[in-house]
Amino acid sequence: MIEALTQRVVRTRYKHSLLGPLWVFISPLAYLVLFTTLFRRIAVVDTAGVPYALFVVTAIIPWQFFAAGLGSGASAIISNLSLIRRFRVPSEVYPISAIGVAVADMLIISAILPLFFVAYGRTPGLTVLWVPPLILVEMIVIAAPVMLLSALMPWIRDLQQAIPLALQIGVLATPIAYSIDVLSPRGRIVMSAINPVAPVIDGLRRALVYQQAPQLHLLAVGLGSALILLMVGWYVFRRLERGFADVA
Repeated sequence: MIEALTQRVVRTRYKHSLLGPLWVFISPLAYLVLFTTLFRRIAVVDTAGVPYALFVVTAIIPWQFFAAGLGSGASAIISNLSLIRRFRVPSEVYPISAIGVAVADMLIISAILPLFFVAYGRTPGLTVLWVPPLILVEMIVIAAPVMLLSALMPWIRDLQQAIPLALQIGVLATPIAYSIDVLSPRGRIVMSAINPVAPVIDGLRRALVYQQAPQLHLLAVGLGSALILLMVGWYVFRRLERGFADVA
């Protein structure tokens, strides 16, 4: 069911679109242009010798994955109410399939990364092997708020407006245009606990452009925070799912 729903969305999303899958690239490239032309001019960012565009793009792609997964996953229940009323399947398949669509988008967007590495004459090292486990951690980080928000949204429709606003603020509250190292050691731990995607993005950047291992203590804090939220979200989801079919 998850596979069928994921394929359905991927096939129909750009069916009558002029640009088709190219729309997947527009948002991250817009962020890249904004950060390289505006943020770079008003703030001094220490990239340790890495070209700023490469520094930013390696963070924008995982952020876009997080934002797309959270945005579509949180609204997955209200977007599929007709299916929920017709088919008796575990309701979890709907938010999980939304995350699957975000994975597909991320794989498409990632095609631009080799172009940046070639353009700046850089090559990832063996630390690129950290990328798959970090992506798995990010999927957990996405699933945690998605389970909670998708369960609450049928009754609290204000979340439909609040989530995009939160994601816009989150762009600045996440180390995308700057390094997490600008914070104090305690500040990094606090950010990792409150914003678990931050250590994941930092870890991917380190693995891809600095040939370093992730900061495992920050990653552990972020993963622990996400797992706690996932358990809470799963509990709330299971308590509320019986009423999904009755939502107007």
